[in-house]
Amino acid sequence: MSRASRLAKLEQKISMMEEEFREKLVVALRNCAAGRYGLFGQNERVAGLEGHDRWSTDGRELLHMGEQILQARKEIGDTTDFPLYSRFLEYRSRRGANDLGEPKLAKEFLEELNVKTHV
Repeated sequence: MSRASRLAKLEQKISMMEEEFREKLVVALRNCAAGRYGLFGQNERVAGLEGHDRWSTDGRELLHMGEQILQARKEIGDTTDFPLYSRFLEYRSRRGANDLGEPKLAKEFLEELNVKTHV
């Protein structure tokens, strides 16, 4: 297999990974907007919440997926950010006393993505 062929295959894989990230992010945002906490990690320091049925592991999964995408991009020599992942990280970094809670952040992010809160 030629280098160009391998590169094209990897670019296609990255595109599929980015689409999967977006799909999972939208589902996670909708769940969060409906009251499932944990996506933005605002309360990660609170002990005992992980076992709670309203606590999401979506944030960690999306962080892992985003890092995999960045690594794959790096392999093909693309050092640019994955904008959707970068924006997700920006939302996760909000920690001020007057910042919105997770459900409201999720609704804001969905609006930014021009996606309806409910299907």
